[in-house]
Amino acid sequence: MDKINILDNKGNPLKAKIVFAFSCNEIDKSYVALDYKKRVFDPNCTYNNLDIFEIAGEANSLYLANISDSDWNIVKDYIQNQIFSNS
Repeated sequence: MDKINILDNKGNPLKAKIVFAFSCNEIDKSYVALDYKKRVFDPNCTYNNLDIFEIAGEANSLYLANISDSDWNIVKDYIQNQIFSNS
């Protein structure tokens, strides 16, 4: 599998691992969850913080942008109810 270059919206490389990607049907946009491998709690804890970004473009690289304030609640609800929900 080819290595995916992950870039911010200014073209700067991000050192992170893609955990999962998804499309939010309500607003017809795609997103990615990244793990920067930075420990949030105790060093023995396996929990890492995930950051969610909008996929702003794709070519030979993945270009990411911050999620707009107007979209954030829709995306957050989609993650909670469609991705992590048991129902």
